[in-house]
Amino acid sequence: LSVDVDDDAGSPLGGSLSVGPAGALDDSEVDDDRSEGRWRPSWPSSKKRAVIAVVLGSTVAAVVAYGAATMGSTALATTRRPLASGNLQEKAEYVGRPYAGMSAAPIISDVFLQTSGAVPLSVTQAMPPTPPLHPAASVAAAAAAPASLPSPTTTPLLGPAGHWCAAAGAPAPEIWAADASGPALPVKVLSYNLFWWNLFGIQDGLHGMAGKLIAGHGDPPIDLMGFQECEDPHRVLVDAGLDKDYETFQGEHSICMAFRRSVWNLLSSGQADVAEDLPSQYFGKRAAQWMRLRHHQTGKLVMFMNHHGPLPVNSGGVCGGVSTAHNLMKLMATHGHPGDALILVGDFNQGPQSETVLELQRHLSKVFAGVAMGGIDNIFTNVRAPYSAAQNCGNGGSDHQAISAVIQLGAQAAPPA
Repeated sequence: LSVDVDDDAGSPLGGSLSVGPAGALDDSEVDDDRSEGRWRPSWPSSKKRAVIAVVLGSTVAAVVAYGAATMGSTALATTRRPLASGNLQEKAEYVGRPYAGMSAAPIISDVFLQTSGAVPLSVTQAMPPTPPLHPAASVAAAAAAPASLPSPTTTPLLGPAGHWCAAAGAPAPEIWAADASGPALPVKVLSYNLFWWNLFGIQDGLHGMAGKLIAGHGDPPIDLMGFQECEDPHRVLVDAGLDKDYETFQGEHSICMAFRRSVWNLLSSGQADVAEDLPSQYFGKRAAQWMRLRHHQTGKLVMFMNHHGPLPVNSGGVCGGVSTAHNLMKLMATHGHPGDALILVGDFNQGPQSETVLELQRHLSKVFAGVAMGGIDNIFTNVRAPYSAAQNCGNGGSDHQAISAVIQLGAQAAPPA
């Protein structure tokens, strides 16, 4: 290897330096011409040049091979990380940042098939562009999370006609009237999307803001609660100072429920998938959880359901809004009993003119809707009566407002038309 260096400052050194096969400096061929103030190169012999070429060629080949092997093994390990829970990824999709516990890896078909049942085919598609992060969270998110979500995600190739959640062709399940006999009983319910990946994952709860919001709306006390984007309902109720008063349920897909144990007795509970995201914004299946309860004093029966709906907003998911509505009502008909008061709450990801909401309104009364994203948070019931204290309760650090209502059971309730 020869080096030619200009020395305009008149350095006492001049000539060329050679690296021999053993890597030692060899100055035997230095042509020292200080009178011209420069090193004058002298090329190594043909034999030395051949040895140098072999050494450099071997080194480059080794580096390229190592890099290819490393990249290949990293890609293989990365693509086999599991999919995080759907509803947490949903809000990460909205702002372009994952929450602290979310895998930043792409999802491949074998992972999807493990979580999606007997789906024979799958295809990888790119995520749509995401809006910029909200200014209030941009600094914290940039420091606490990767720069962006993974671009590819796996989605089913089957259409609605053959998909597991398709139900639009079948008649709607029959929904009964709530039992209107007996004394009047006000039941206060709350629905709250907690924005968990951000509010708790990045901002560590903002000093219990969500719990404090719930506590601030506890007069009269809330009987039944449904949470979406919820990873730990007990933590929320600890922040509210209400953890000893409520029984909680942590469901799959990050949905949670709670009931006031001093007033209600649990008869049964469960969860089932009812919808699935479209390929254009795919994060997985969407579920509803339910609990059937008896009031201690009056014996009145309530079936309470909590749902977080499919994406994109207003699409109804891969099987459409009518199928989603029918699947929700099928859960009611299967696990409830005629005469039960049915109460359905949640972030449906479906606005007032969506197929899901319009189909549900053909069979249930819409008590109240929030304002987030055009009104995608809803409360429905089979009780037809005046509803008091239906309200937006504030956001408590979430990107949704909690909503609540008091539903009157018993003497003042009239059967559905």
